[in-house]
Amino acid sequence: AAMSFGTEFKASIAAGGLRFDSGPSQFALTSKSILTKVGADLDSPTGKFTSPVQRTFLTNNAIVEDQGAQTANAGVVFTLDVSAYQAFTDADLKNVQTAAKQMVDNLPTGISMAVVTYFNLSDSVNLNFTTDKNLVKQTIDNLVRLNSPGHDVFNGVERAIGLFTGQTFKQKRIVVVNYDWIVGSTALQKVSDDGDLAASAGVQVDVVMLGDHGGHFDASKNSFTQLVTKSGGTLYTSNTITTADLSAIFGNIL
Repeated sequence: AAMSFGTEFKASIAAGGLRFDSGPSQFALTSKSILTKVGADLDSPTGKFTSPVQRTFLTNNAIVEDQGAQTANAGVVFTLDVSAYQAFTDADLKNVQTAAKQMVDNLPTGISMAVVTYFNLSDSVNLNFTTDKNLVKQTIDNLVRLNSPGHDVFNGVERAIGLFTGQTFKQKRIVVVNYDWIVGSTALQKVSDDGDLAASAGVQVDVVMLGDHGGHFDASKNSFTQLVTKSGGTLYTSNTITTADLSAIFGNIL
């Protein structure tokens, strides 16, 4: 996108920041990516050049590190698998919780967050949208593995999408953490179809696949790939469930 500053200055906005293309004070201003960070106002990248001498550039949250008031336009739903798989231990869940809480800490102040879990062929809204980081972290910290290992991830995804009904967020994000595979052709198709549901609701879904998934890995990955591709998200996989590995993944998501 291009911007004009009166008749003397012109600038271009790209994912890496802003550059003055003409005028006596040409220079580049770099920043975090515009297109990937929660809280960026993608619709209204505006700026004001206040002084050629001072070279001071003020902009909205699409460019600068401090995302300020625009974070009120972003909502994130953590959608977490808490099924009691034998291979997915309490220690593994604790690592997921620790990394997820770190992600909460790293998000800009003012972002609305919710927590959904799925388990035993069911799902639950553990916390609806709030900007209270401590409450979100407490909710995540209180999660325990529940009941039988059976689960359908699409239950959790659909519940999370439903939370955005009536919300006016400009950015709508779901972060799914799933252990083990998707079982059965019906479930595989439903996960893929949830990509269409998310896209129609303007919701971006990112998925983290944990574990080795046995012989079901390829089929599960294909369905998850369709889910994230349709909704504009990204699929991450990890055979290990260490806090460090998860924190690295979460850091790329948000």
